[in-house]
Amino acid sequence: MRHRNAGYKLGRNPSHRRAVLRSLVTSIVLMDRIGDHGDQVQGVAAAGGEDDYAGQARHVHARRQALAFLMTAESVDRLFAVVAPRYSDRNGGYTRITRTGARQGDAAEMAYIELLGRGA
Repeated sequence: MRHRNAGYKLGRNPSHRRAVLRSLVTSIVLMDRIGDHGDQVQGVAAAGGEDDYAGQARHVHARRQALAFLMTAESVDRLFAVVAPRYSDRNGGYTRITRTGARQGDAAEMAYIELLGRGA
């Protein structure tokens, strides 16, 4: 039983865990695919909003929200120029997790996390 067993998730404190997740999302937006330890990060939402030039205030707000989470301005530019238009007609399901087996040495489960439709 797990009674009174609350503790670290991913073996990190909250600020470190948030930094790791921000770094992973930034990498996946920039490179479309990352290799990672499986089961640690399962849900990475890659759609950062629509590139809406008609409503300029909405557009600026969406970019600022994305910049607050992503680590580089380059990743925000790529998110709005390349990634978001690719998923404009989808309601969800932007990523795929492909398990690649156990790592030799410590038998850690490995996986690739990739954006669907990459290279298009």
